[in-house]
Amino acid sequence: MAKEDTFRRFVGLDGRYEELMAAALRDRVVDGPELVQVGRADLIRVLEKYLDGEIGGEQLVDWAELIHGLDEVQVESGSESEDLILEFLFEASTPEIFEPISCEFALRWLGLLGGGRTSM
Repeated sequence: MAKEDTFRRFVGLDGRYEELMAAALRDRVVDGPELVQVGRADLIRVLEKYLDGEIGGEQLVDWAELIHGLDEVQVESGSESEDLILEFLFEASTPEIFEPISCEFALRWLGLLGGGRTSM
């Protein structure tokens, strides 16, 4: 699997979480090139996976923390939602500062991001 594909699949959590996380950690390079972007649609997809029980709160925190720290992943630049994406990644990766990951957290962020779901 090409590195770009590894990070694209990790950003969208397209596959088994454990395998995607291991691949992203294995292929990461400090000061590496930006290969993929994370956007609003990716965040919505990950929040939906959390609400559907496909990933847990701890996995969401770890995902957001790694996305925020990977040189290979860039926040969708030039978009109106760039600040919102960064704010989500910061809040999701530091629940001890903001709020615990919960259904309420996910639904609030889906509303802010324009996701369709408003309740469980």
